[in-house]
Amino acid sequence: MSPHDTLTPKQKAAVVALLSEKTVAQAAAKAGCSERTVLRWLKQPAFAQAVEQARQAVVQDGLNRLRTALGLAVSRLTDLMMNGGTEAIALRAALGLLDHGVKSIELCDVVTRLTALEQLMRKGVSP
Repeated sequence: MSPHDTLTPKQKAAVVALLSEKTVAQAAAKAGCSERTVLRWLKQPAFAQAVEQARQAVVQDGLNRLRTALGLAVSRLTDLMMNGGTEAIALRAALGLLDHGVKSIELCDVVTRLTALEQLMRKGVSP
């Protein structure tokens, strides 16, 4: 059973509101309860976990949409680089692809190193 299953309807509304509103006060108002109540709920493990799971789901959805768009963007930049019509457009597209390619390689390297460090820490080995 997930933490979300144990929440009241107002708590479920507050979880959704916390993800869509800028402040806890605005989220509380949208959920139909006081800010103080939401702050108290946030101290409860089940509620806090439900908020975190919902937040992660939103982030994952955004990342999935970015992955889809990334392929389209690379195809478009490649097309502009090869058939852009002017050298300036082709140059900008090529530089954009190179820049983002280098950044993605660096990010993958950092993730690989971080994962290795986390595994060592779980095993109790000092890096």
